[in-house]
Amino acid sequence: MTDKRDHSNGWDGRAAGWEDASQQFERSVQSLTIKMIEALAPRPGDELLELACGPGGTLPILAETVSPGGRVVAGDRSEGMVEAAKRKVAEAGLTTVDVDQLELDWIDLPTATFSGLFCRFGYMFASDPAAALIEARRVLRPSGRLAIATWSPPDENPYGRISIEALAEIGLGDPPATSQPGMFALTDAEALREMIFSAGFLDAEVERVDVQFTFQSFDALIDWVFDVSQSVVDALEGSHPRSKEAFAEALRGLSLPYTDESGTILLPGVTLLGTATA
Repeated sequence: MTDKRDHSNGWDGRAAGWEDASQQFERSVQSLTIKMIEALAPRPGDELLELACGPGGTLPILAETVSPGGRVVAGDRSEGMVEAAKRKVAEAGLTTVDVDQLELDWIDLPTATFSGLFCRFGYMFASDPAAALIEARRVLRPSGRLAIATWSPPDENPYGRISIEALAEIGLGDPPATSQPGMFALTDAEALREMIFSAGFLDAEVERVDVQFTFQSFDALIDWVFDVSQSVVDALEGSHPRSKEAFAEALRGLSLPYTDESGTILLPGVTLLGTATA
């Protein structure tokens, strides 16, 4: 899946799963989220834009950082994710948050509107990340802040790697790819920093931030994978009836090095946090 339509459809297919998994995901990447918000340094009255907002897990804290008097605009290319984020906004009573369908590559919003742009795990899915960052620069006011996050290479990210490797082991996929839009498309820290600079930003920096995903059992891990991974669901759909069982066996074997004596699985991950000033 490399074009915008396919990615959108894939996220639509897993929107309900991501909505259910949102709280656990937010706990797992909390260290990164805190650093991203610190980099934006939002103040009451500011206007923030979140792109690739998913089911809206960050919207309550973003809204809180600009209150009173501020507002948050959030968008995702997936209609299913937008609807999930709208439910989050309604449930949390976030009257200063607006959610709409927005692309990364072409942001349908006015120039120089926002004081900060937050995008966690979105730009690696852009069809043209360099052009998408130019768009990010366009919608930020002078001196506005950028905070984006991607993943470091697959060998540093068991969380994102082992399900893909399990598919490859049973002949239903390839090793994690870094050459096309997807989780591991922007894994080179220096290349990411240069891309941010080339989009017209100043003071671009990229730092590594560790995260960890905790699953209380193997059943919890495989339920998570089937809930959130469209690539796994697509690969297994229509395959041999035993493929799902074979995938589970392969995944179990790959998860063993990260499993403690109680059966809890601790999957580490490393993210790249890119920050800059417009």
